[in-house]
Amino acid sequence: MPVTNPNARGRPSKYDKTIPAKVRKYTESCKDFRREDGGLEVNNPSVWGLARALKVSKATLTNWANEYPDFFDAYEDMKNTQAERLWNGGLSGDLKSPVVLRGLGSNHGMVEKTEQKIDMALSIDDMISEFDEE
Repeated sequence: MPVTNPNARGRPSKYDKTIPAKVRKYTESCKDFRREDGGLEVNNPSVWGLARALKVSKATLTNWANEYPDFFDAYEDMKNTQAERLWNGGLSGDLKSPVVLRGLGSNHGMVEKTEQKIDMALSIDDMISEFDEE
């Protein structure tokens, strides 16, 4: 039976107490496998795939994650599984690094960083004295 919120407006939520178990089942069903040609067939769990499996929108998933702690836990576990599999696929060479970087960046907030060191030949005092001379 769907969970009802007495203050809610619009149509009733499709959320019920079985949804977190469905999220876990979806996550577990997403298995990669090797094709006969040796290539990897990737079937990573995703927000889009979960939305399709539950027949709801991505926005609904976000709303449920904000409203139902049990759903939030299952949803975060699915996203963590996705991140871990992207990471491991990149380390093993099974997934190409641009795919891994894009997936981890756009879905998990990880970004590739390059540090730059700027060595200024003049100190602030030297720059001020140069302006004073002009």
